Amino acid sequence: MSTHSLTTLLIALVVFVGASAPSPQAQLYFLPSNPIIHDVDVGNSCDPLVCKISEQNGAHLQSTMFTFTYPPAVLGKTCYLGLPLGPSAELYGSQQIDVFRMWSPVTSCPSYGNNRDLELGRMNLFAGGNATWAWTSYSYLTQPTKCPVPGTVEGIEFAPVSDATGNDWVVWVQGVESGPRIYYY
Repeated sequence: MSTHSLTTLLIALVVFVGASAPSPQAQLYFLPSNPIIHDVDVGNSCDPLVCKISEQNGAHLQSTMFTFTYPPAVLGKTCYLGLPLGPSAELYGSQQIDVFRMWSPVTSCPSYGNNRDLELGRMNLFAGGNATWAWTSYSYLTQPTKCPVPGTVEGIEFAPVSDATGNDWVVWVQGVESGPRIYYY
């Protein structure tokens, strides 16, 4: 095989592999409604912008819950959950969060409880970058899978990785630069 043919083959392979898994920046996405902070000591509070996940030596546990409503554009598409964080995100401790599906979204404040259901997995966080999955329990939303039908309402909770020991702190301002979103293509 000539050097020219080998170079052409390698370029074609790189283009093919890159095209098989679009980067999050190249995909469409939709954002959740306003976050609700769940604090085990004081209940749920609504904050339209600030998201907190924290645990301080087994006390004052806070998680943030999100409600996603699938838009008409996802019909027949593939979806997965992503979490980009801008460079201003604050990360302390493990720099990881646990991700849960909720059996029913929490949509009002003040209220109590988080309706936690299945643990989808654990994410590694990066200020100024996209979170990656450290491990997953299910393929649903942790890998590209068929989107639910438009109009489906989904509750997702981000929680600290340890409910008993350690100190974790994650804070970001929800918006275009930071925060969970469901990508679809």
